[in-house]
Order: sequence, then structure tokens, then C-alpha cells
Amino acid sequence: MESFFVFNRKAQCLLHIDWDEGLVHKNIDHEKDNIYGFLFVIRDFISSLAPFEGQIARSIKTNNFALHYFQTLTGYRFVCITKVDVVDVYDHLVTLYKEQFVPNVVLNPMYELNSNLDCIETGLFFNYVRDEFPSIVLGKT
Repeated sequence: MESFFVFNRKAQCLLHIDWDEGLVHKNIDHEKDNIYGFLFVIRDFISSLAPFEGQIARSIKTNNFALHYFQTLTGYRFVCITKVDVVDVYDHLVTLYKEQFVPNVVLNPMYELNSNLDCIETGLFFNYVRDEFPSIVLGKT
């Protein structure tokens, strides 16, 4: 796994974790804007081509990377960028949302809505994504 993002419905990046030590980010805010914009454009593109309304892309692969995507009904967007050979991680993103995000963030009375997710109030979620989620996605558990 290379990167992980959580966006809210207002396009704010609430969490960004980058596991690729060799990757140099010249402008991380620009990268976050590009990722969110890419999701928006792809969603519109897919909806214009899809035979049924409401169809979305769960993952997109290029020659260099794969982008995996899950959007909740409440507008949170979970984005995972991996190497091309990683299989679709949509189910892992859904499980992450249900089993970690909802109990440790959404139902957490100490969490202030739309604040960053790398704070002490959401430490369990942040630590899980940073330390355990890559191994689960890559099948090393």
C-alpha cells in the first residue's frame, strides 16, 4: 500500500497516511485536491456511461498504480492507493468503515465533526489504519 485518504462530503481531507517512504511530496495539499478532483471527474464520467443510475467505480488501475474507492451514504470517501498488482480492496474499505470508523469516530462523543482524524480522540482508528490495515489489504495477516 502506498497511500490512504479519508475525505468528508465537503472535500476536506480528514486523514492522509503515506506508507511509501521513498515518495517525495512537493505539495501535499495539491495532491489531496487532485485525488478528490479525480474522484469527482471519474464519478461523473462513469455515471454518463453507465446503463443504470447510481453505478460507481470501485477501483481504477493505471500502469503505475491502482486507486480503490468507497463512499458512505453520509458522504465520507475512503481512498486507498496501491501498487497495480493489489486486488480490489473495496470489501476491506467497507469493513474498515463498519468495524473501525463507525465505533471509533462516528460514535465517539469526543470527536468533533469534520476535524482531522489523527487526533487523540480518534487514536484507535488512526493507529489501526496506520499499523494494521496495510497488512490486511496485502493479505499478510
